[in-house]
Formats: sequence, structure tokens, C-alpha cells
Amino acid sequence: MKIALLMGRGVEGCGVTRYTVEQYNYMVSSGHDVKVFSTKDKNWGRKKSHELVVEEIRNDELLSLKQRLIDYDVVFIHSVPSTGHSDECQKNFLEVVRSIDCFKVFIQNDHLKASMNRNAYMWETVEECDLVYSHSLENYFSETFSTRYNNPLAQLMNPTDIELRQFNGLGMDFKPLEKYKKKFHEKKRRFTYIGRFARFKHPERVIELQKYLSERAIITELRGIEKSIGAKYLIYDNPIVVEGEKYDNPDDLSVVHVYGPYKRSEALEELSTSMFGCNFFELESEYYGGHMEYASVEPIAVGTVPVFSKHWGENVVHPEIGERFIDIEKTGVYIGPENYEESVELMFEISNDEVLYNEYVDISTEVFSIFDERCIERVVFTVEDKISLDK
Repeated sequence: MKIALLMGRGVEGCGVTRYTVEQYNYMVSSGHDVKVFSTKDKNWGRKKSHELVVEEIRNDELLSLKQRLIDYDVVFIHSVPSTGHSDECQKNFLEVVRSIDCFKVFIQNDHLKASMNRNAYMWETVEECDLVYSHSLENYFSETFSTRYNNPLAQLMNPTDIELRQFNGLGMDFKPLEKYKKKFHEKKRRFTYIGRFARFKHPERVIELQKYLSERAIITELRGIEKSIGAKYLIYDNPIVVEGEKYDNPDDLSVVHVYGPYKRSEALEELSTSMFGCNFFELESEYYGGHMEYASVEPIAVGTVPVFSKHWGENVVHPEIGERFIDIEKTGVYIGPENYEESVELMFEISNDEVLYNEYVDISTEVFSIFDERCIERVVFTVEDKISLDK
């Protein structure tokens, strides 16, 4: 197939960008003709975090896509401009979407209502699509979708056959990350949070854990924390936090080492030298669906013992095994504010036993491999099937 991936928000360098990269890599390796297009209205600070072959298009050239996309088989819309983008960018992007005649797929990568409400012309874009993916069928987006399109009155007033589906994992190819894996004796006794600052990823919990980790001779660090207003208040203003780039003792147990935005390849190398890799992704239970963050998968793929939100582990079920992740033995350490001490004690035990450590690494890799590129394969196969039925 000839496939276009559109990024209306631009190359943000976060999870949306990562999913675009993973989709692109899988599709190209499967023999598809793929092109990525992005708006250039905003210049994002994390833009170069990921390696992506993308054509960025200025606002005054966006409408040229109307002609260029004519012979494509399918267009995936990974993001739309935000309400903070220029009016020209917002309106031109919507006009491009409305001009596309081929099969269109809308990817709803946002989790929270506030994030979705910052999307410009989101529902106008959805209405132009044939297939829509969301992380959960119970979240704000999916409930609003059902209210707008899937009830008798809505169908009477505005008939539509748009289909809404749930992701069962975004998908990440584990194989390219195997090169980062280290042996037990090559690792530091270190606990590493990886990912940007977002309140629903709870980086502040790492600071709260520092007291217990330091007592067990485990270094505490966060990587990827930008100096936003929220991060300043919750992270950088804390007296035990030091800026890792400026601090001359990276092994100091008495502080929390915080590093700013990173290039992914460099961060993965650093992460792989830590014993534990963490991202406390946590939402209301109805928002999870079958979702797992890239920043939660990456610690597994590079060979650390993963650390997760206890709430996430209690509310997400392995789609094949049928058990909650927290109930599957040795898949990771599941931490919430109520079990800091016992969790650190478990990490201390794991860090002092090479056989046990390797068991956690091997089992977590096997169990969480369900989030590999097969997730993307399922999406592509679904689209291929629907296109073939339309012909």
C-alpha cells in the first residue's frame, strides 16, 4: 500500500512521534511505500529526540498536500494542530484532511480530557475518517464519540459509519534495543525514571523514594525532565534535587539527579546501565484500556528490571494470559505511595542476587513482548482488510 502519516501538531518528540516512528519502520520493513508529513508551525524542543524521516511543511505550503495525497491508499492522522497553533495552520490542515478521498484513520493518542480539548478541529477531523483508534473505549474521547455518532438520534441527524476501535498496545520493536543490554556486573545500583515531565507519570514519586533507596545504596535519578512551570514546582525546587548536567558526582546517594530532555539513543544507553528503570504512568482505571507507555516498555527492552505504578498493574490485564500484570510473578516492581518501603526492600533483594535479577529481566521481557511490533501489524492488517472490502 501507499501510506501517508500526518502529524498536524508537528514533530513534538514525545509519544506521538515515537508511535509514528514505530509505524513507519514496521510499514517500510513490510514493503509498503510510506511517507511522513508534518506541519512546521511550531518548533518543538524535543523535535530531534527520535530519528524520523519526515517532510515538514510550512503553513503556506500545506494545501499542496491536497494534490500530493491523491494517489495514496490510506492516510493515518497521528495528531491535529493544537488551539495554540496559528489559525492558518489549523484551517489549512483541516482543509487538507477534508480533501483526502482515500481511506483515513484517526489516531487518538491523548489520554486526558484537557489534552483533547486543546486539539483544534478534532471532531471535524474525526468526522472525515473511516476508522478511529483510542487507548480505551471507556475514556472521555470514546464516550464523547459514542454520544456524537453511536446513538439512534445522532445517526438520524448525522448518519455515519465511522468505526471506533481500542488499541491493545501501541507497539514497539524490541529488537533494535537489544544492543543496549548489559550484564548484571556491568550495571549500577541505580533507579532511573525515564520520560518527560507529566503529572500523570508521577516523577515526584522518585523524589519521595530517594530516602528509602539511598538507605539501600541505590542511586536515584530522573532523565527527560524539562524546566516547565510544573516541573520547577514539583521537581527542581526540591532541595534534594541537583541538575545532573552540572553536578560533578553522579553517584551521590544523598541527592536526586535530574537530567533534562534527551536524545533517545543516548538516554537508552544510560538507562541500560541502571539496575531499575521506571515510569509511573497512572490514570483513572477506565482510561487505561490495554495501554502501556513507551517509557514503560523501553526499560524492559534495554534489560533493566522495570518499575511500574501499582495502580496500573492492578487495573490492566494481560490480553493473552488473562491475569492482571501485578499478579504475574516477577514481571517487575509495582509501586504506589502506600508501599514505598516494601518495594525498595524488594529492589534491594533483587539488586543483591544476580540469579533473581536475571529472572526478573527475562520474565518481564517475555511477558511484555505482547507490546512489540505485532500491535502495529494488527492495525495495518485491519486497515488492509477494510480497504479490500470497500473495493
